[in-house]
Amino acid sequence: MVFGIIAVCLVLGFLEDSGYDILVPGSYFEGESEAERGDVWQGLFASTNGYELRTVELVVKASHSLIDSMEGERTGKRVIVAGEEGKLLFLLRSEVLFSEGQIHTELVNTGDLQIGISIPLSNSNRIFTTESGLFLSDGEISQRLSDVYPDSHGEGVAVVWIGDLDGDGRIDLVLDDQPHYAIKCFYRLFLSTEAESGSLVKEVASFMAVAC
Repeated sequence: MVFGIIAVCLVLGFLEDSGYDILVPGSYFEGESEAERGDVWQGLFASTNGYELRTVELVVKASHSLIDSMEGERTGKRVIVAGEEGKLLFLLRSEVLFSEGQIHTELVNTGDLQIGISIPLSNSNRIFTTESGLFLSDGEISQRLSDVYPDSHGEGVAVVWIGDLDGDGRIDLVLDDQPHYAIKCFYRLFLSTEAESGSLVKEVASFMAVAC
């Protein structure tokens, strides 16, 4: 398993520290998540009125891991949010907090995308796929965001969420980009407020966990 983790990390590389973090609740191997009990994050929740950001406190518990060799050994970590109703899509943390409350949302959980998909969004925006990858377009600029995996053996890329997180009226999005069968999740956060000239969004945070 260690060799697999190293190989995947070398392929994907690492982002420079941007002041943003993204996290997915769940169970992880030792070292995959630095979350600690009592940490304060913001969670994007599905509610009866759509999607909303709420400030939440993490609950972190030791959990059994597949690499534990001794009975009762718990080297893993389970990260949850207690006392919150609604489906939690992901957790965010940044030096500047996003505004809490209702969040404009356009698209949620596409499932793995295949070549030849085109999904219209508001204001002439759309996401589409070709053999060259997954793109976000505003009608003038088409920005490549990730690979696609038509001959999947456990790989895949899906849009987790598209909307306006940072409140600037433009598209932000989160991908789950899994370029290797050993990856359980690889969430990538793209924000429009951080976009450079000639781009629509910039990747500012990512979180990866392996399955084996």
